[in-house]
Amino acid sequence: MNLATIQRRGFALPVVIIVLLIVSMVAGVLLQRQASDRLVAEHRLNWYREHHAQAGLEEVINAWLRSLPRTMRLDEILDDTGRAMTIDFRDGTEALISITDGQGAILTEPSAVPPSQRVQIELIAARFDELVGESQRPLERRTVGPAKLSLQIASREAIEATASAFVAAASASDFARSVVELRESEPDGKLTNDGLTTALATAELEEAQAQLLRAAITLRPTLYFVTIELRPKGAMQQRDGGASVYFGGYIPIGSSRTGGAQTGFDDPSGFLSFGALPVQ
Repeated sequence: MNLATIQRRGFALPVVIIVLLIVSMVAGVLLQRQASDRLVAEHRLNWYREHHAQAGLEEVINAWLRSLPRTMRLDEILDDTGRAMTIDFRDGTEALISITDGQGAILTEPSAVPPSQRVQIELIAARFDELVGESQRPLERRTVGPAKLSLQIASREAIEATASAFVAAASASDFARSVVELRESEPDGKLTNDGLTTALATAELEEAQAQLLRAAITLRPTLYFVTIELRPKGAMQQRDGGASVYFGGYIPIGSSRTGGAQTGFDDPSGFLSFGALPVQ
């Protein structure tokens, strides 16, 4: 073996190493891109499934509500937790559907009401921020539906914020505290008309103030919140980032009266809002 052969072999070895490095780098990039493309495809597929599941469930609930007899009471189809029904799917998934009073949250969108009510909405929202902290308690805020606050489930702070738009701060606080105490004293946890009269008297409001406040509150909501938990059948109910996916939205369900009691569903007009809910 002469010197020229040794030199050629010495030159070829680094070239081979460089080529192998380039090939390895290209292969790595291709594998990374392939993995990225796969993740994108999986994300799109999951979005497609969730989007169509969401649209399908929305349509099912709308159709179900329209099929209910007008004489059927809301409390006849809901259990103590507000559960309306469970839908089982062939793929082993189930949808747990709950309906609750949606007017216990304050309305924070001025454009959702006539111009004459917008100042009141802004005052209520500002006072609620002062009581609980700005942007806190998002589930107690809404942007759709009637302005009236339901005293049946609203928090003390939401009631006080609403009352403060019409009466002095001390009276608003007394009214809110009285409403909550009277509500909790009832066997079913619901405030009665007599209870509302007592709460207004406790706050020592003038008749004009009481009338203004009565116009901003209600004991019989017409806006409800529908929550759908989509999960593997038989799984424990959880909102801790597990297998469950949540959808929901506000839907107006008109009420008729029979002897002062809320009854029936007067041609539900569909969801005012509907979408994925955060896991909490």
